[in-house]
Amino acid sequence: TQMSDSHMRPVHISDKTRVANKIIRCWQRSSGHDTGHPGARLNISDINLAKLPPLNADFSHVTSLQMSDMYLHNSIDSFLVNFPNLQDLKLESSHLRELPQSLFDLQALKQLHLSNNQITLTTEAAGKLANLKGLRVVNLSNNPLGVIPDFSQMAELARLNLKNTGLAQWPAGIEHLEQLT
Repeated sequence: TQMSDSHMRPVHISDKTRVANKIIRCWQRSSGHDTGHPGARLNISDINLAKLPPLNADFSHVTSLQMSDMYLHNSIDSFLVNFPNLQDLKLESSHLRELPQSLFDLQALKQLHLSNNQITLTTEAAGKLANLKGLRVVNLSNNPLGVIPDFSQMAELARLNLKNTGLAQWPAGIEHLEQLT
């Protein structure tokens, strides 16, 4: 048993083994689930790790990554860069305080789920988020955002959840987004 650096929760070797096995199966493209989903999925949610393992393998075939209900360490950045073709990213209830910088390089991203964290946006981070123009679904609910991102250039945006974000005004320009329901 080891303690997580920032949260003082025990990390069990069985959790590390479980994550390692899931990552290896994903890398080998044998998830064990024939979901009909294009690309591979990796779900390592609800597992307590001190930090994410360093990866030195090709995960460009992975289009869906879910890491929710866990304490994400700042090692998330070096982990995410190994998944350049993500279309769906879920980091919900993961105790994030800011957006990982590597998120902004995910130009194929269509769905971004970041609810129930402690994310506050800087003007720079909000601007970089606005540059992910292919997003169709954005869930930032239950985060004290502070700065409102500009969603007006996200022409494909169909769903936007900003519940409980402390925003005092509706984001400018979203009334012109035809896909938004």
